[in-house]
Amino acid sequence: MVIRGRTRGNGRQLANYLLTMAENSHIEILDVNGRGSMADAALIQELTSMSLTAELTKSQKGLYHAQINPAYGDDKKMTAAAWQQSADMLEKALGLSDQRRVIVLHTKKDRTHAHVVWERYDSKKGIMRSDSFSRYKQNAVRLEMEKLFEHKTTPEKNPHREDMKKELSALWQESPTGASFIKAAKEMGYTVATSPNRRPFMVVDRYGRSFDLVRQLENVKTKDVRERFKTEKLPTEKSALKSVQDNERLQRSQEKMSDQIDHQQEQRRLIGNEKKNKAAVSFAGNKSQLLDNETPDNKKETAQEFAENKPFKPKTMARELPEELSAIVANLSSEQQKQVIGLWLKQAKDMERYRENYAVQRVNLVAGNRAFGERKTIPTPEQQAEHLHTELINQAKAFEKENEEKAKKQEVAKGHEPGGTEKQKTVANDNGRETLKNEFKQNKVEAERNEGVGESQNKRTEEINRDHRTNANILSKEDKERIEKETLEKLKKMRENKSLNKGKGYER
Repeated sequence: MVIRGRTRGNGRQLANYLLTMAENSHIEILDVNGRGSMADAALIQELTSMSLTAELTKSQKGLYHAQINPAYGDDKKMTAAAWQQSADMLEKALGLSDQRRVIVLHTKKDRTHAHVVWERYDSKKGIMRSDSFSRYKQNAVRLEMEKLFEHKTTPEKNPHREDMKKELSALWQESPTGASFIKAAKEMGYTVATSPNRRPFMVVDRYGRSFDLVRQLENVKTKDVRERFKTEKLPTEKSALKSVQDNERLQRSQEKMSDQIDHQQEQRRLIGNEKKNKAAVSFAGNKSQLLDNETPDNKKETAQEFAENKPFKPKTMARELPEELSAIVANLSSEQQKQVIGLWLKQAKDMERYRENYAVQRVNLVAGNRAFGERKTIPTPEQQAEHLHTELINQAKAFEKENEEKAKKQEVAKGHEPGGTEKQKTVANDNGRETLKNEFKQNKVEAERNEGVGESQNKRTEEINRDHRTNANILSKEDKERIEKETLEKLKKMRENKSLNKGKGYER
């Protein structure tokens, strides 16, 4: 339970806040100055009147506004009388007895808390009631309420605060920039946020509690933190707390669903064991009855009846396989039948595991979709079974088609088309032999003709090569004389040019 309170003014603004739905799912005016539930207008008028009495003094805060917030689950134990009693206890502890009072209940995210507002002005004495040491008084009455209403005890001090201070101080020293500090703190479960209050920087732990960040850092001042975070965009304290609380709520819902799934699985297991025990008892009774009635004359008949009534006799593969699959498997080879049946048994085991794990996988998928805003789905057990059955049928049909193609190839290799009669096969064989004879004769004639043409062609080729060699020798001598003549002319010109250019810098 958490109790918070402070003095304030402007009763009309407070009344509008108490009557605004915003994130609240339900609002109830429980009491208005001892007159019970009343209309919204009566609440606004009462709070405005209570705050205006402050003008009779020098104070501007004529109201004391407190919140009584039980823990999750404990708020369900609170009745209207319990809320009134808790307000009476807090009123007495704060010294606000016999003052005008308003109680309004808010329900937000399936959790109810109470807003209690008192008038501080004492009309008999003409002074304001003191609010000194209000936090200590609220803490003391909180302990009394938890014992009286049997609520969970709130720890006096955060047991993780010392560890948090050490961890954040070490991260601050190790991180050179604000971005690196924020990232490292996030990995350890802390969220750095901003606040509109006097303390500008807050840190939210993994339990959904916020603390002043500067006070958690040793030998660090606010200006140092402001300097390091001046370029960083931080979330607000309210949004950070909401994010942590949503994650915690999601985790609790997952744990609850997991417990329900475990309970359902345990119930199914117990029911299955009970059925097995009943079947075993029935089997034992049938067996003893058959053995008692057994005689040499009806021995075979009794054995056959016993085999038919035996509850645990495993079925053969042909009986267990689906009819469509059995018809295809009957036409396959033994090796192919083994492969199909092996695949079928494997699919049966996979489907058994899929049905057992489907509920857990569904819970994790829903949680992931909520956390990341996705819309992923998984097939139901019925859809998965239909998919595996289709896959198995396709595999068996593939084997069947393969066998048909092999049979066709074998028939073609034997020299006839598949499906012909014996007479057609004989005619096809005779025609094939005649065709082969004609092709052999034609090839023999062409070979003899090519042999004669080849000899004359070879003679002609030798003559042409001999003429080429002769022409090559004649041409080579003429070319040699021509090249020698041209070379001599070039040398003669070079000597003449050299003698003319001598002394003009062209010797090189």
